[in-house]
Amino acid sequence: MDGGYVRSVHAKFGRLPMKTYPGMDFAQFVRWAAFSGIKRVRPLYWLDYDKEATKRFLSDTYGWEWYGGHHLENRFTAFYHSYFLPRRWGIDMRILGYSGMVRSRQLTRAEAEAEMAKPPHLDDEVLDLVKKRLGFDADEFDRVMALPKHHYSEFRTYKRRFELLRPFFWALYKMDRVPKSFYVKFCQRSPVVGRDR
Repeated sequence: MDGGYVRSVHAKFGRLPMKTYPGMDFAQFVRWAAFSGIKRVRPLYWLDYDKEATKRFLSDTYGWEWYGGHHLENRFTAFYHSYFLPRRWGIDMRILGYSGMVRSRQLTRAEAEAEMAKPPHLDDEVLDLVKKRLGFDADEFDRVMALPKHHYSEFRTYKRRFELLRPFFWALYKMDRVPKSFYVKFCQRSPVVGRDR
């Protein structure tokens, strides 16, 4: 949604050209959201989803095997959710799944808190694979993980434009052209605003 931000980060830190990266500039985003005519239907918003029953169905019917957690079906996303976000940024995405299960009464709050008290698990094989694919030895990986952190406001973003056009995007949200999460995250004023160029 913010191709300007991606290009700004890449200009400062990128090493490889982004010729084939599917970035979306501001005008493309507005055309896509406002004029594409695409209505976004989110079927899971309307289902009484029982995670354990679904897992049993998939296992019994198709021989599916549980991969251990939300977004852990892919090695790189497993690394991102179970290692990078918690260790680098202190963000534990498991809270999203557990809080949803508490709200739908599939877990008690105490059960969810007990699961959250356990550290996220990542197999050493996955960590080694990610290091290899990124071309890092152990020392380089540790160095990168310890680099100074940056805030989005240090880069060019479309956030200020989204904020200025908040009534327009509110109308798009009401017409189901942009998700509520986009409107709340990007169109609300924040204490620190990124440079909009």
